[in-house]
Amino acid sequence: MEVEDRQQMINLLTGVQSSKKSYYNELKKTVIELKKKNMQLEIINDVTKSFNVDMSIDEMLKNVFDKLQTIFPIERISLSMYENEKLILTNVYPPPSLYFPIGFELSKEHSLYWKAVESLEKI
Repeated sequence: MEVEDRQQMINLLTGVQSSKKSYYNELKKTVIELKKKNMQLEIINDVTKSFNVDMSIDEMLKNVFDKLQTIFPIERISLSMYENEKLILTNVYPPPSLYFPIGFELSKEHSLYWKAVESLEKI
């Protein structure tokens, strides 16, 4: 038996090769995840930088929607105002995706909007 064969058998028996493969596979997955997260952060940073005092709320929503749609599977984006313990729909983009009219008071029952407001967590 040659020295190379013997070393290969030792590596196989001790799992060195499979450990290396597992490590590199995990490392590749981690690098891919980090690249994805970095891209998401860059886009979110772009969104915040692109806000302009001269822009209307609808223009800002369009801008946010266009950029976030590249990283999240979203169909619409909306803005609601919390006033006098009521949640009122104020803006929606794109306009054809309007389910409720502007000014609609969102009910507390079974509402993701209210759940987000009350828990202060993303949903």
